Order: sequence, then C-alpha cells, then structure tokens
Amino acid sequence: MGAAFGVAAVLTLFMGFALIHWYTSRPKAWNADAIKGISTTVGETFEIDGKNMTGTGFYLSFVVENKLGKDYTLPTNVKFFKRSQKSQALEETTITLDHAYSVPAKERAQIQANMQYGCQNEEIETGKTTERDGRECFQDAFGDVSEFVVFDYESRIRLTLPKPIFYAGTASTPKTSASGVAPDNAKPWDEYWACSEAQRLAPKCKQSKIELDEAQASASGWTPVGPLPTLPRPPKGYLLDPTPETCKIMYQWDYYCRKNGMTK
Repeated sequence: MGAAFGVAAVLTLFMGFALIHWYTSRPKAWNADAIKGISTTVGETFEIDGKNMTGTGFYLSFVVENKLGKDYTLPTNVKFFKRSQKSQALEETTITLDHAYSVPAKERAQIQANMQYGCQNEEIETGKTTERDGRECFQDAFGDVSEFVVFDYESRIRLTLPKPIFYAGTASTPKTSASGVAPDNAKPWDEYWACSEAQRLAPKCKQSKIELDEAQASASGWTPVGPLPTLPRPPKGYLLDPTPETCKIMYQWDYYCRKNGMTK
C-alpha cells in the first residue's frame, strides 16, 4: 500500500511538472489588439545627382494608437508583411525602420519607415533611363496591397496597418531640375524648410557613414559663416535621400541652422 501510494505520488508530481513546463514553454499568443493602425501614407524618396532627381524608393508614414495602459516601443527588428488583395496571403517586404519608435500609453504616434524601390524605365537600345510617374510606380509596388501586418517577436504584438494611400502633394512626378534654397535669397519659410530637412537628414547621413571632412568643405568654398550651397527642393510630398552629394549640403546647412538657433 505504501509503495503504491509513493508511486502514485511520484507520477502525480511528474505529471504536474510536465503540465507546468508545457504551459510556461508554449508559444505566447499574438496580441493583435494592443496597437491599432489608423492610417498609412506613402510618398517617394529621391537622391540628387547634380540638378537631376532620381527615385530611390518610398517612405511610409504610419499613424498608430496605443491601446495599452503602458508605453510601447516598436523595435527596429520587426518584420513587415504585405497582404495580397487577390490571394489574401502575406508576403514579407523590404520595409525597414531607421530607429525604434516609442508610442506612449493611450496616445497616437507617427512611425516612419523606408522601402527601396526602383522607379526608372531603361531603353534597351540607348540605355537611357527616365523617371516613371510617381503614382504609376506606387501602383506597381502597392497596388495589390490590402494591408500591412507587422510582427514584433519580442513582445508578441501584432500590428495591422491600413491599405496605403499615395501622397505627392500637387505633383505626381518631380521635375528633372529642382529649384533650390540658399540663405542669400531664401524667404523665412524656405529657410525653415531647409533647416528642418537638414535636421532630418543629417543623422541619416551619419548612420550611412557619409562624412564631410574639412578638406571637402574647404573645396566647396564653405566656411562656418557661408556661403552655403543651394539645397535642391523637391516638389511637395517628396523627400530627399541621404546620398554623398545631398549629405555634403545637409551637413553645411545643419551647422548653419544650429549656429543661428534655427533648429527645434
């Protein structure tokens, strides 16, 4: 009797530990209600080559709402998927975040992401490339997307983001030669835009390890008091990419704006 009781007790304990191990080691369910997607806006990004602008991809702006009672941080290693409108299947995308984004509890926040995508047509015979219309390029990249789904594997939070909407201001295709902004002829709002753009791009240039040394600055005729190079201004709704030529201009503008207390 005692031996039977002992065996039963051992088996009971074994089953109890097995159940506890199964419960604690099982995959945690995805929380799809913690962060709500409000809107998705897409615009083109460009790089500057002399006076020409070349499309490099898209920037995506997501507005989300934190339904949790605590702050949430969206890490850079999340995975972005797009859902096909036809097949309803998820397909992983090349959308990436530049940095982690914090969304305060019970608040809305904007999240910026980027996706590399070529928007040029190349003639086989001549090798000449031309920029495609922005809306046409957007349609090729996102026309079949019904929504985006983001998986945060660390916190097991799943974000569902709405169907993307293309935004390009009043122009759908940029001009090949963009007007510029320089301090000697800039209006206050143009100068404000240049300083805001420099403040946005300067950290991206540093992340891309694009530097501007004193020799390069001197060769450009720049000194801490001027003159500053002209900053190409794309049409409303477009953003510049951190290329070596753009970054060289951005670093100088960033110094000028900070020196004059014109950054937020």
